[in-house]
Amino acid sequence: MSAPSRDANYTALKPQAPTPLLRSEPPMQVKFLPPPVYSDGIDAGCTFEGFIRDDAYFCAVMATYLLDQGAIPGPGPYRFARLPDGYSGYRRISGDESVQVDRVIAGHPSGMYFTTTADFVDHLAWLQIDREGMVNPTCPCAMCSGTPRAGEEHLIREADFLPVRTAQLVEEHFGESAAALQPPPSPGELWCDWCLTLHSFGTPCDTDNDKQITEEEMELARELGLLEDTLENS
Repeated sequence: MSAPSRDANYTALKPQAPTPLLRSEPPMQVKFLPPPVYSDGIDAGCTFEGFIRDDAYFCAVMATYLLDQGAIPGPGPYRFARLPDGYSGYRRISGDESVQVDRVIAGHPSGMYFTTTADFVDHLAWLQIDREGMVNPTCPCAMCSGTPRAGEEHLIREADFLPVRTAQLVEEHFGESAAALQPPPSPGELWCDWCLTLHSFGTPCDTDNDKQITEEEMELARELGLLEDTLENS
């Protein structure tokens, strides 16, 4: 008996080896940053037509900005647990195209909106340093001062969020005596841990390898009780 004819294009199916299961890497755990304890937000929403609430975007992008600036230690990902009290973020989904921005942060006492992450982080840094308005009600950010951003002057430095340097920064920015200030409370374990491995101790966050901790900074750290014996004796 002759074998059945087959179409010229026919290809016999062959058993295929089972596809190995790909072992995916576990997702990196998000590290949450607390917002500053003090806030001057007035809880005013955005009045632009076609904008909806979107705090989550700003909570993520601000933390990424700080990570890129070296203000918090890598690796990420980080995000803020929430915006400071009285502030809220919005994004455009429709509306008048004459409005030249797609995202804003509302809540500033002036009634104006922050339109860039960098400008709002400047204000966030002041909220972190000032704490409960005890030093000076005037923030040096572009929104509060009414002047354009001064490129290098207000860029986020690693010291801006460090309790070790808080009293010294207050004296530099606002002319107050560091000795007259009480040690500020820690905003959270992450920032506190970072303060113990700050730029002066030669961490990977340090962008100035020639920078050495001064005796004044060392004494300030002792006064604030934030200098561990292992660091002090190194």
